[in-house]
Amino acid sequence: MITRACSDPTYVGKLRTNPIVDLRTREEEFRYRMVSIDCGLDGYSMAIDRAAETLAVYDTAGSVIGGITHRRILVLPDHRGQGLGAEILIHAFETGVMHPSTMNRANALTVAGRANRKSAHRIAVERAVRAGVEVDPEVLADYAEWMPAWSASENNHSSSGNAPRP
Repeated sequence: MITRACSDPTYVGKLRTNPIVDLRTREEEFRYRMVSIDCGLDGYSMAIDRAAETLAVYDTAGSVIGGITHRRILVLPDHRGQGLGAEILIHAFETGVMHPSTMNRANALTVAGRANRKSAHRIAVERAVRAGVEVDPEVLADYAEWMPAWSASENNHSSSGNAPRP
């Protein structure tokens, strides 16, 4: 349904609105209130409007290619597979556009939505570990296989003078 909604602007279906068209409309309507944030991915930028619970992702041409609107996360098909879904979630949670507890009401996540949430969590834990933030041992236990790579990667970054990505 989301794939069709993202690729067919006339599709409404069970959502009652087309999320990609709605996101573009709301972004344009609230553009003066949107606040730019660091996206973390080359070739993309993000802006948020906490009050409207909207996060927009732009490509280099300045076109909206994804984001969050009405607690729906979407990325146009041509931009999938770049890690945008996980970054959208991380930034939505960090900025208060979306709260983690509201994402999984009634277990309504798609398979892709579950994968995005899991990827976002792993990335957030990795960033916390690399930043020296104390992480609950139970959480770290879920990522035991990743810990050596995070430590080795951290050492490689510090020895080359490049800081790890935030």
